[in-house]
Amino acid sequence: MNEPCIVIIDDNPADIELVGIAFGMRGISVHMRTAGDGEQGIALLARLEGERLIPRLVLLDLNMPGVSGFEVLAFIRGRAALATMPVIVFSSTTAPRDRVRSIELGATDFMAKPDDLSALLVLVDRLGIYVTGPAP
Repeated sequence: MNEPCIVIIDDNPADIELVGIAFGMRGISVHMRTAGDGEQGIALLARLEGERLIPRLVLLDLNMPGVSGFEVLAFIRGRAALATMPVIVFSSTTAPRDRVRSIELGATDFMAKPDDLSALLVLVDRLGIYVTGPAP
């Protein structure tokens, strides 16, 4: 696989699709792996870890049914092979306590989900460094 692998863990399929569209609009080619909730996200990351395919970036929603984004983040940072992987919390919550907790648990950054496509494109421009730069 020549394209960098990114993982998106989000219970909103429309958000996942829009991120893929935005990367495409910016000409950033990625292989997206997705999970619709935290439990599926943990299973996907464990499977990728077992295949020795460490994603270049994880976009992680916080508010999902069952296993929360906080729990997924704790799982990621507790695994030696995944511990340094960039994880961007990508959530509709703007509560300062959620931002603080995410950073305390080891999130690389915390970004609010944009309200429109132009704002999403700006966000993808910021994320591009993780997928177009040299592999960690």
